[in-house]
Amino acid sequence: MGRKPDVIAAIQSLRREDNKTTNSVFPWWLAGKSRETTEWFRPWLSAAGVTDYAWHGNRRTFCLWLAMAGAPMKDIQVLAGHRTLTMTWR
Repeated sequence: MGRKPDVIAAIQSLRREDNKTTNSVFPWWLAGKSRETTEWFRPWLSAAGVTDYAWHGNRRTFCLWLAMAGAPMKDIQVLAGHRTLTMTWR
């Protein structure tokens, strides 16, 4: 996990002065006119030669890493935006 400071710095660089802590990490304004949050990411996938990429995998990875770090399931539910613990357990 030696890259953690790099990741934090990268995410913080996306913040604007008018951003609130409740704003999305990947705000729609990065995609230009589109409100699709993945639009900005697709050219990077193509340039890297990545195929069969599922954006939803980011949420799964996020949840799994939290679980492996010992986060309580209720915290994971809230952070992932799941309505029920059943969804989080799935």
